[in-house]
Amino acid sequence: MTINSLSCKIVYKVGKKAEVEIGNQVISIPSDFLPKTSTEGDVISCYFLNHNDNEISEKKLAQLILEEILNGK
Repeated sequence: MTINSLSCKIVYKVGKKAEVEIGNQVISIPSDFLPKTSTEGDVISCYFLNHNDNEISEKKLAQLILEEILNGK
């Protein structure tokens, strides 16, 4: 399984609302989706999974991300 990601910048984070900038677009998302310690101006990675892979556990997702980081992908 390949996990694809995008870098995005947090442009707004207040209460339960947040906005992230991807390219030239700003997208509104729930702030719960962001890392708890993140703040406006931080650059984060957004990961995408194929729905055909069915539900994946958080533990398995963490393992896959770690493998990609360690393998330099």
